[in-house]
Amino acid sequence: MPSKQKMLAVSGLLSGAVIWGAIWYPYRLLESAGISGALSSLLTYLVPLLLGLALLPSVAGKIRNGGWLLLWIALSAGWTNLAYVLAVIHGEVMRVMLLFYLSPFWTVIFAQALLREKPSTAGYCVMALSLGGPW
Repeated sequence: MPSKQKMLAVSGLLSGAVIWGAIWYPYRLLESAGISGALSSLLTYLVPLLLGLALLPSVAGKIRNGGWLLLWIALSAGWTNLAYVLAVIHGEVMRVMLLFYLSPFWTVIFAQALLREKPSTAGYCVMALSLGGPW
């Protein structure tokens, strides 16, 4: 029987995939109501950030100590999320989701090409699973 930690990790991955797979619909509804994808994406992340900082003041100090690295991570993650939101609003959902679910495949490819990492057996399995998704 799998450990509790492994089950928690798998359930986290599956719930994340479901949420990302279904989040396009509310963004399209907001776009049709006149709220741009950029604004709705900004509010989606800004409101919880401000609430979290207000309710958990100890986190603010940790964020300040993160410095430039945390800023760069936030900017790259924000850019990625904005690109995803705009793609699902203005693009064909099926194509966008196909590219999204192929991201593990490209991660292994880019890790090998850019970082000179040799894929492990698990890496090859990830590639096979992500390529198996479209079929």
